[in-house]
Amino acid sequence: MHFDFVLGDGFPHPYPEGLSEEEQEEISSNLAVEDLRLKGVDSVEWRFEMTIQFVDRASYDDAKAATGWEAWDEAALILSIRLDGRDGRGAMPAIIVGDKAYCRWMLTA
Repeated sequence: MHFDFVLGDGFPHPYPEGLSEEEQEEISSNLAVEDLRLKGVDSVEWRFEMTIQFVDRASYDDAKAATGWEAWDEAALILSIRLDGRDGRGAMPAIIVGDKAYCRWMLTA
């Protein structure tokens, strides 16, 4: 069985400083529940860092191209997920992809 790794609630990264309340509300009101979907995920592990393993080379290559994440173990098809604790919610750091900080992630079958 394999999964899709779905990212949503993507805020600008880094978050702009000095925005008015109206500008912040505009950003918040335009967040997508699903903004990026990575297919062919075998597992996600969060131990000392967060990693994601793929079931095949095509899924790994597609995800690497879409996210820019570095290889953690290329032979095992594992990427290191980029995190940023400054742009998260509470104790959960944001997942960084390009110029977005994602505060929502889920696995779907």
